[in-house]
Amino acid sequence: MRPARIALAVVAVAGGLIATAEFGTRVLGLHRPVLYEATAYGYRVVPDQDLRRFGNHVFYNHFGMRSEPATPRPAADVLRILCVGDSVTNGGTSTDQAETYPYLLQRELAGKLGRGVEVLNASAGGWALENAEGWLRANGIFGSRVVVLEVGTHDLFQRRAESDIVGRHPSFPAQPPFSGLAELWFRYVLPRLESVAPDTDPGVMLEQRSPSDVEREIATIDRIDALVQADGGSLVVLHVPQAANLEPGDTTTRDAKRALAAHLDAHHIPLVVSADALARAGGVAAFRDGMHPNPRGNKALAEVLAPAVIALVRR
Repeated sequence: MRPARIALAVVAVAGGLIATAEFGTRVLGLHRPVLYEATAYGYRVVPDQDLRRFGNHVFYNHFGMRSEPATPRPAADVLRILCVGDSVTNGGTSTDQAETYPYLLQRELAGKLGRGVEVLNASAGGWALENAEGWLRANGIFGSRVVVLEVGTHDLFQRRAESDIVGRHPSFPAQPPFSGLAELWFRYVLPRLESVAPDTDPGVMLEQRSPSDVEREIATIDRIDALVQADGGSLVVLHVPQAANLEPGDTTTRDAKRALAAHLDAHHIPLVVSADALARAGGVAAFRDGMHPNPRGNKALAEVLAPAVIALVRR
């Protein structure tokens, strides 16, 4: 009986450890990731999700926006702003909803304008400018007075992110995992063992950069501007670089940023360059990973963006 008792004790201890580990992963929210679905313009976050992950509140409304519930048109006494972008605008599960720059911008504008303000957040990690254009074509601007298009330096070269990423890339699941431990293993541990960073934004994994890429993406911005104007809104472009130690400094990249600024100026589209504001907020210390702003960086983005939005509202 002694070997049987030992085996039973081992099984009981192992079962207890597994249960404890599973409980720990569920406390972190690993059993409920943000889910994605394929669309005609690539992919989007599945609507109507509300979860806590890594201690942060993350929720998406009925339109798949990382925002409060919204109606197709704002109330008569409410100023609505729409922010469109990639993981920088979205914030990801590493950023609490209230610390994303669209939320902080809403607070900033309400305080400065003294009126009701709604700032909506239409975004997804990995989106290129063409994905943003597709979302706007499919959904419109929801009666927004101003649309903020966030453009990272890499966005000046990135082609559209396609739908085949959904359910294949560890950061873009289409279905929830059967357990927290399963997600921990397949999304975080196994990719690192295979030397694949699980949290790498596929939108910045560019093999090459060329002037023709820049021309293509500037043309995309022009189409976005036309969509916004046709729906009664005004466009402002927010350029968000990487941390200074990671921002590319090659000639092609510098020329791309100059071309963007010159084109927007010629077409009277406001450009908010956030590099100095992020530097004042601490430079590298304003980012959580060198690319995505942390709460301090998001606050700096909201503060530098607010005057440009107010100028358009009052124009």
